[in-house]
Amino acid sequence: MAAKPEALKPPDVPSEAPEEQDNWALAGRRTHKKHYSELDVLLKALERYFDPENHLAHGLARGLVHPGRNFSRELVIVRDGALRVQGILECIMPESRRNTYWFRKFAEQKLLREAEKDSFKEWMHSQDTPEKSIYLIYDTFINTKNIISELLKSGNVSFSSFAGIGQILSREIRSNRYFNPFRREINPEFDAIGNTGISTVVKKIGDRSERKLVSLVFIYLFRFLRYLDHMDLASQRTIALHTNILILFLLRYDMQLFTKRLEAWSEEAGPELSNILGSIGYQFSMEQKRVFRQELRDLLARSSGQQRGKIENSHGILRNLAEQVIIHLSQRWSPGTKGEDVFDNYSTKLQQSLALRDDIAVLHRLISLFERKGKSPKERRMLLAAIRNYMRYFESFTFRLLRYEDYEEFASFFLELTELIKKSDREFDKIFEKCMQFKIYLETSLRQVANRAELREKPLLAHKVDERIKQYLTS
Repeated sequence: MAAKPEALKPPDVPSEAPEEQDNWALAGRRTHKKHYSELDVLLKALERYFDPENHLAHGLARGLVHPGRNFSRELVIVRDGALRVQGILECIMPESRRNTYWFRKFAEQKLLREAEKDSFKEWMHSQDTPEKSIYLIYDTFINTKNIISELLKSGNVSFSSFAGIGQILSREIRSNRYFNPFRREINPEFDAIGNTGISTVVKKIGDRSERKLVSLVFIYLFRFLRYLDHMDLASQRTIALHTNILILFLLRYDMQLFTKRLEAWSEEAGPELSNILGSIGYQFSMEQKRVFRQELRDLLARSSGQQRGKIENSHGILRNLAEQVIIHLSQRWSPGTKGEDVFDNYSTKLQQSLALRDDIAVLHRLISLFERKGKSPKERRMLLAAIRNYMRYFESFTFRLLRYEDYEEFASFFLELTELIKKSDREFDKIFEKCMQFKIYLETSLRQVANRAELREKPLLAHKVDERIKQYLTS
């Protein structure tokens, strides 16, 4: 006769009522709130990562897969995401409970008869307590990590293998009673208006249906900021880099859904709110193209250093988008709302426009200097070095401020000029011609930026431009 499941539990598992046994698991949602939030984000991100439509410019557009394509790079990202999830769970679980897990694994393999194994598995898979759900999700990611590590040894992972891992993970995540992040569209534990001032503004909206709709928009916007908060931009560790990629893929998926929902909500709203929602939808549509079609294009084919730069730029663009929209929307009912009162390190539209205009002006002046003095070999080398160094700065800090329509022109010029500079004097005529063509484009860009409403009474300060140029000419 098979032993009862309770008799098979290791000695350090107490025998009290289920609700008492699992106090540690329930209490952990309060003491480890940030870890639970990150776990929620990563479980979503890992599941969404396997959607072929989510892989832009990597041979997966419209769900079509090249039969010979190697998915090793994608699977390395999944493996590192699984390692991060495992690490989070080990922070949540007390050491004694981790010991319980490993005792169970040992007992299944070495101590129990077949009937006892079945009985024990049924006991665990019942998921009638949070603790059992934690064990199951922990078990899933340990096993997934091990399977992926074995697959990667072959050096060539087919799409069917990649998709198969995705199906297994999706099934395990969605069947987990306590950790399924897809059970509810809005989870009040994590999804909320994350600022008391904005929450107060919403509560004062008189029309009930309008208040409900605006609340939903704010909740989604603060959800995006929560996703971005879990991106670790400071770490040089590969796991952090790959976790950031997973979160960006999740943002793409969720922002596309959000844009579609805005279209539906605008049909339900009154004329004024409908126009606001339409404007928000347009902003999200344009910035998504800028990030996911331009900034992150061919991301996995780049070096880790380039990936970090592109990810940081994308993070800045998306954070700025969400924060600007939150402030703009709240000012509809509270005109005195200021971004700096809601968000730390908030950058106003005026500050961004000033920075963009000044940076373009510096680039324009450097190219003008090259036009006048570049025929002297000594001056040419100095000026090209200054332009090259300034382009590196511009790519790292200013690209995120460009309009979607301007991005390709700047990116194309920077890439072509960098390649020509490597060839130095041999390509002088081509370098000169390329710079003169781009100088005209910069003049047009400067006029467009100067015409922005926030800059009409803010003249360009020539001495500031001169100071910046001196820095690059003497460095």
